[in-house]
Amino acid sequence: MAHEFQFRLNRNGDAPDTLKSEFVAVHEAAMRLEDALNRMTLHGRNYQTLDDPLASFHKDRDAYVAVREQALAVKDWAMDGVVAVIRQREGL
Repeated sequence: MAHEFQFRLNRNGDAPDTLKSEFVAVHEAAMRLEDALNRMTLHGRNYQTLDDPLASFHKDRDAYVAVREQALAVKDWAMDGVVAVIRQREGL
């Protein structure tokens, strides 16, 4: 779901290219985070000595999934910002 930004570019506000590059930088950082999360593994043997290894693994895995979803949301938010700047810049 695209984020509907409330800002309106103004000649006395952010320069469109500056704002766009800031959104791009956030998007690129989120992509690096996503790559790092994709490479991360939760090995089952890290849990085998716990009292309830399966429940512990599932708890950590669920937290991982939530963090990954947040990273993806940041990436989408930043791209929506890029699109908003481009569309508004066309109207200046």
